[in-house]
Amino acid sequence: MVEEIKMLIINGILSKFWKQDKKEALLKVLYEIYNCDKVFTIEEANDFNKKCKKLNIDSQNMKAISIKKAITIIQNDKLLNDLLYFIIASAVYKDKDYDQQERSQIDEIIKKYNLNEKILIERIKEIRNKNIKKLLNEWEKEIQDGKYP
Repeated sequence: MVEEIKMLIINGILSKFWKQDKKEALLKVLYEIYNCDKVFTIEEANDFNKKCKKLNIDSQNMKAISIKKAITIIQNDKLLNDLLYFIIASAVYKDKDYDQQERSQIDEIIKKYNLNEKILIERIKEIRNKNIKKLLNEWEKEIQDGKYP
């Protein structure tokens, strides 16, 4: 189910039916996760700006929303609540590094907003494993292409 939802979002289909406040809430969470390690990388900034543009969101309006309000909006919608875990997991690996500062911030968010830790950790592991598999495949290809002696 989550994979189907992700594809609908990627293709821009599902988001057309969301109200502005729901789009802003999702982007607020994404923005907070990207910034929780106090480093807003180029990859994170590009992804965030691309999503703002795709969802037609003014980033200044979104930034004015509190994270508490954003999570409340999301938790009141089952589909968005399920998507929240994927968004958080994807965001922590956007810069290819899930460090201790990010982990601490995620732990705080879990406790503060009563998120399901088991689901979130499962989603984070899925993203991590996908990234590891991709990296291993790239290395294997480079070895087969003779880039390593």
